[in-house]
This record gives sequence, C-alpha cells and structure tokens, in this order.
Amino acid sequence: MDDRFKSVFADTGCIPQLMEMVFDCGEEKLEVELISLCINLAANKSNAQIICEGNGLKKLMKRAVKLKDVLVMKMIRNLSQHNGPTKSLFKKHVGDLAAQISDEAAEEFVIECLGTLANLTIPNLDWALVLEEYKLVPYLKERLKPGVCVCVCDKRLFHVGYLLNTQYVLLKADPATGQV
Repeated sequence: MDDRFKSVFADTGCIPQLMEMVFDCGEEKLEVELISLCINLAANKSNAQIICEGNGLKKLMKRAVKLKDVLVMKMIRNLSQHNGPTKSLFKKHVGDLAAQISDEAAEEFVIECLGTLANLTIPNLDWALVLEEYKLVPYLKERLKPGVCVCVCDKRLFHVGYLLNTQYVLLKADPATGQV
C-alpha cells in the first residue's frame, strides 16, 4: 500500500469496522487480506491512534499473546513505532511482551516482540527492572556471544542489538532534557 494513501483511512471511519472484524474472529485464524491491511494501516500514526482507542491495543495484545499470532504481533510492532499518546499505551504491556522472549517461543514471534520493545522509548520505564524480572539479560547475552550467530543476517540478533541500543540511549539520557 502506498504510504500517501494510508492517512486517508483515518478520516473514513472504516478503521473501527476493521478492528471489529479482527476481534469478531475470536480464536480463528484471521484472513490474510484483513490482517495485511491492518498491518499496513498501523504504520500510519493517525491510523494507529484510532486502532488503539478504547481497548484496541489491549485486545490486540491479548490475541497476539494467547494465539502466538505473528501477524497480529507485527501489527502491534507497527503501532509501537509512533511517538505521542499511542506509545505511552504500551507501558501497560511491557511485561507481556518481555514474557514472550524465550528460546521456546517461535522465532518470528520473538522477533516481533523484541522489535516492539525496542520501539518503546517511554520516559520513566524502568528497563533495569524489566530485564531483571523477565531474566532477559542471560537471553540477550547468549545471543551476543561470538560464534553463536550462524548467519550474519540473523534477525533475532539484529533485534537484540536494536533493543539494547535503544535502552542504552534512554539510560544515558539526561532525565530533564532527554539529551545523551
């Protein structure tokens, strides 16, 4: 979908209808056309705000975590990239996202969770507590060992690095100004 046209959807009133269609599916697999459209629309800030209205984000998180739905998680990741009010809604879901990161979980699902966490540049979020509580330090360290990465283009390694870089910058930032 051409980026120029994504913002038009915010004014049409069809996004709540799309979300209703997603939530009406229950535990059934979503039609690929429906979730593909939602993933693309979530990449636009205005659309993301509408998608997250009410309990939208909460319902999406519940579906993604319960069903381990990679495509819904990809949509959530797109939602997480936008600064502003939408991003602050994710603070309630950091624990749910962090809890998904393990060796037992499907790689693509973990990649989307890592990418979502890496997007969360939320002030006053205690990343040290998150890393400790969900035992992410050993997981992250294991992926950063020399020789562990079989392929240079290992997506999981890339997202581990991205997450660590994002949080390093946040931890080093001056709380008053946000400057590093």
